[in-house]
Amino acid sequence: MKKGLAKFSFLSLALIWVFLGARCQLVGLRPRTGAPSPTPPLSPTRLMNRRTPAPVAPTKRLPGVRAVDAGELDQSCTRIIAALQRNDWTTATKETNNLGVLWTRFKPTRPGTMSATEMKNFDVRYAKLQRDVRMRNKAGALAAARACRDTVNKMAR
Repeated sequence: MKKGLAKFSFLSLALIWVFLGARCQLVGLRPRTGAPSPTPPLSPTRLMNRRTPAPVAPTKRLPGVRAVDAGELDQSCTRIIAALQRNDWTTATKETNNLGVLWTRFKPTRPGTMSATEMKNFDVRYAKLQRDVRMRNKAGALAAARACRDTVNKMAR
Protein backbone atom coordinates (compact mmCIF):
# COMPACT_ATOMS: atom_id res chain seq x y z
CA MET A 1 0.00 0.00 0.00
CA LYS A 2 2.86 2.29 0.76
CA LYS A 3 4.35 1.60 -2.66
CA GLY A 4 1.07 2.55 -4.35
CA LEU A 5 0.84 5.76 -2.34
CA ALA A 6 4.46 6.58 -3.15
CA LYS A 7 3.83 6.00 -6.87
CA PHE A 8 0.71 8.15 -6.73
CA SER A 9 2.44 11.03 -4.98
CA PHE A 10 5.42 10.80 -7.34
CA LEU A 11 3.14 10.82 -10.37
CA SER A 12 1.11 13.71 -9.01
CA LEU A 13 4.26 15.70 -8.31
CA ALA A 14 5.56 14.98 -11.81
CA LEU A 15 2.29 16.09 -13.38
CA ILE A 16 2.24 19.27 -11.33
CA TRP A 17 5.83 19.96 -12.33
CA VAL A 18 5.05 19.48 -16.03
CA PHE A 19 1.88 21.54 -15.82
CA LEU A 20 3.59 24.45 -14.07
CA GLY A 21 6.51 24.33 -16.47
CA ALA A 22 4.21 24.37 -19.49
CA ARG A 23 2.13 27.18 -17.99
CA CYS A 24 5.18 29.31 -17.30
CA GLN A 25 6.31 28.88 -20.90
CA LEU A 26 2.86 29.74 -22.24
CA VAL A 27 2.55 32.88 -20.14
CA GLY A 28 6.15 33.90 -20.53
CA LEU A 29 7.17 33.68 -16.89
CA ARG A 30 10.59 32.24 -17.59
CA PRO A 31 13.46 34.12 -16.06
CA ARG A 32 15.26 36.34 -18.53
CA THR A 33 18.73 35.23 -19.47
CA GLY A 34 19.97 38.22 -21.47
CA ALA A 35 19.69 41.96 -21.39
CA PRO A 36 16.22 43.45 -21.69
CA SER A 37 15.07 44.27 -25.16
CA PRO A 38 15.62 47.90 -26.06
CA THR A 39 12.57 50.12 -26.26
CA PRO A 40 11.85 51.58 -29.66
CA PRO A 41 12.81 55.23 -30.07
CA LEU A 42 10.06 57.77 -29.79
CA SER A 43 8.52 58.70 -33.07
CA PRO A 44 8.46 62.41 -33.75
CA THR A 45 5.10 64.03 -33.42
CA ARG A 46 3.87 67.46 -34.29
CA LEU A 47 3.84 68.34 -30.57
CA MET A 48 7.52 67.67 -30.02
CA ASN A 49 8.71 70.58 -32.16
CA ARG A 50 6.08 73.05 -31.00
CA ARG A 51 7.38 76.17 -29.34
CA THR A 52 5.54 77.47 -26.33
CA PRO A 53 5.18 81.21 -25.91
CA ALA A 54 7.24 82.87 -23.23
CA PRO A 55 5.29 83.63 -20.06
CA VAL A 56 4.11 87.20 -19.77
CA ALA A 57 6.05 89.18 -17.21
CA PRO A 58 3.85 90.71 -14.52
CA THR A 59 5.18 94.19 -15.29
CA LYS A 60 4.02 94.18 -18.90
CA ARG A 61 0.76 95.74 -19.90
CA LEU A 62 -2.03 93.36 -20.76
CA PRO A 63 -4.48 94.33 -23.49
CA GLY A 64 -7.96 95.03 -22.17
CA VAL A 65 -6.82 95.55 -18.57
CA ARG A 66 -6.53 99.11 -17.38
CA ALA A 67 -5.60 100.75 -14.12
CA VAL A 68 -8.35 101.96 -11.81
CA ASP A 69 -8.33 105.27 -9.98
CA ALA A 70 -9.76 106.18 -6.59
CA GLY A 71 -12.95 107.57 -8.14
CA GLU A 72 -14.03 104.15 -9.40
CA LEU A 73 -13.33 102.57 -6.01
CA ASP A 74 -15.41 105.32 -4.36
CA GLN A 75 -18.29 104.71 -6.81
CA SER A 76 -18.16 100.98 -6.10
CA CYS A 77 -18.32 101.61 -2.33
CA THR A 78 -21.29 103.95 -2.89
CA ARG A 79 -23.11 101.26 -4.92
CA ILE A 80 -22.48 98.75 -2.10
CA ILE A 81 -23.93 101.16 0.48
CA ALA A 82 -27.00 101.79 -1.71
CA ALA A 83 -27.58 98.04 -2.17
CA LEU A 84 -27.25 97.44 1.57
CA GLN A 85 -29.75 100.17 2.38
CA ARG A 86 -32.24 98.51 -0.02
CA ASN A 87 -31.51 95.08 1.58
CA ASP A 88 -30.48 93.82 -1.88
CA TRP A 89 -27.95 91.20 -0.79
CA THR A 90 -27.26 89.73 -4.23
CA THR A 91 -26.30 93.14 -5.62
CA ALA A 92 -24.27 93.86 -2.50
CA THR A 93 -22.39 90.57 -2.94
CA LYS A 94 -21.72 91.27 -6.63
CA GLU A 95 -20.55 94.81 -5.90
CA THR A 96 -18.36 93.60 -3.04
CA ASN A 97 -16.68 91.11 -5.37
CA ASN A 98 -16.33 93.86 -8.00
CA LEU A 99 -14.70 96.10 -5.38
CA GLY A 100 -12.08 93.41 -4.79
CA VAL A 101 -11.36 93.21 -8.53
CA LEU A 102 -11.08 96.99 -8.74
CA TRP A 103 -8.77 97.03 -5.72
CA THR A 104 -6.35 94.61 -7.42
CA ARG A 105 -6.18 96.96 -10.44
CA PHE A 106 -5.97 100.16 -8.37
CA LYS A 107 -3.09 102.45 -9.21
CA PRO A 108 -2.70 105.74 -7.33
CA THR A 109 -2.51 108.87 -9.48
CA ARG A 110 0.69 110.06 -7.82
CA PRO A 111 3.36 107.41 -7.22
CA GLY A 112 4.46 106.99 -3.65
CA THR A 113 1.26 108.40 -2.15
CA MET A 114 -0.12 105.08 -0.88
CA SER A 115 1.65 103.62 2.14
CA ALA A 116 1.72 99.99 3.18
CA THR A 117 -0.32 100.89 6.28
CA GLU A 118 -3.12 102.34 4.13
CA MET A 119 -3.14 99.24 1.94
CA LYS A 120 -3.28 97.01 5.02
CA ASN A 121 -6.13 99.11 6.46
CA PHE A 122 -8.14 98.78 3.26
CA ASP A 123 -7.50 95.02 3.12
CA VAL A 124 -8.71 94.57 6.70
CA ARG A 125 -11.82 96.69 6.12
CA TYR A 126 -12.56 94.90 2.86
CA ALA A 127 -12.30 91.52 4.61
CA LYS A 128 -14.77 92.73 7.25
CA LEU A 129 -17.10 93.96 4.51
CA GLN A 130 -16.99 90.59 2.76
CA ARG A 131 -17.68 88.75 6.01
CA ASP A 132 -20.58 91.00 6.97
CA VAL A 133 -22.18 90.82 3.51
CA ARG A 134 -21.84 87.04 3.54
CA MET A 135 -23.40 86.85 7.02
CA ARG A 136 -26.09 89.44 6.01
CA ASN A 137 -25.15 91.71 8.89
CA LYS A 138 -26.58 94.99 7.65
CA ALA A 139 -25.17 97.30 10.35
CA GLY A 140 -21.69 95.78 10.18
CA ALA A 141 -21.66 95.76 6.37
CA LEU A 142 -22.74 99.41 6.19
CA ALA A 143 -20.03 100.41 8.67
CA ALA A 144 -17.39 98.41 6.79
CA ALA A 145 -18.45 99.85 3.40
CA ARG A 146 -18.27 103.39 4.77
CA ALA A 147 -14.85 102.62 6.28
CA CYS A 148 -13.64 101.32 2.90
CA ARG A 149 -14.95 104.46 1.19
CA ASP A 150 -13.22 106.67 3.79
CA THR A 151 -9.95 104.81 3.30
CA VAL A 152 -10.17 105.22 -0.48
CA ASN A 153 -10.91 108.95 -0.11
CA LYS A 154 -7.96 109.28 2.26
CA MET A 155 -5.66 107.59 -0.27
CA ALA A 156 -6.93 109.87 -3.06
CA ARG A 157 -5.82 113.04 -1.23
